[in-house]
Amino acid sequence: MIAVDKRGIILSKRTLEFESEGVLNPAAIRVADSVHLFYRAVGKGNYSTIDIAC
Repeated sequence: MIAVDKRGIILSKRTLEFESEGVLNPAAIRVADSVHLFYRAVGKGNYSTIDIAC
């Protein structure tokens, strides 16, 4: 079993067109000393993309 540490909101929608309607469903992976966060970004017209934040 793993321990989950709730830290609140880590992503929020911004003014970038591809994520202007929202960001959701993040998944994280640690690679060496970096954390990579994969998330769904929603733009105008309900157009979704999968993006990464490091």
